[in-house]
Amino acid sequence: MIAIAVGVLAPLAGLIGIEVLAGAPISVIDRWAPDVALLFWILLAEIVLIAVLILLRAALSPQRWIARFAR
Repeated sequence: MIAIAVGVLAPLAGLIGIEVLAGAPISVIDRWAPDVALLFWILLAEIVLIAVLILLRAALSPQRWIARFAR
């Protein structure tokens, strides 16, 4: 459940936050600082990938996942 929240909310917060912090939309940042924009997109993709991998791990081994948190 937490992985779903992080996987969905972190990219949204990043998209909104970068515009607030930079004072410009991401399309403008792409033109001003393409290296920073690329690192931003890589970070977002990495967060989503990790969340998906955590969910796949939970889906493929539900018994172990439940037993781990049932203690």
